[in-house]
Amino acid sequence: MDNKVYFLSDRDKIVNIFSYDVKSKKIDKITNFTDYDVRTLTGNGSELTFEQEGRVHIYNINSKSSTALKINVSNDALYKRPHYDNMRDDIRTLNISPTGNVLL
Repeated sequence: MDNKVYFLSDRDKIVNIFSYDVKSKKIDKITNFTDYDVRTLTGNGSELTFEQEGRVHIYNINSKSSTALKINVSNDALYKRPHYDNMRDDIRTLNISPTGNVLL
């Protein structure tokens, strides 16, 4: 990522993203959150992905801008949820295991 190492640090009491330039040995503060820590920093190409305040953010290294993703999770239909079915009429044979702990 262009001779820079991106890392999380709580040097200002709140965890934020910092970069370390390998050539100049300069450290820059990338984000400036003051309420909640930044968590789970990952990088790919020119983007950093991180979680902060329960939201997933994408930080573009080139434009130096961050965008919170809008994630929508749809609920499962009721018929897909775990449930119990009465299998009484479908059982054809029943045996007890030699130890007596399991029905076969």
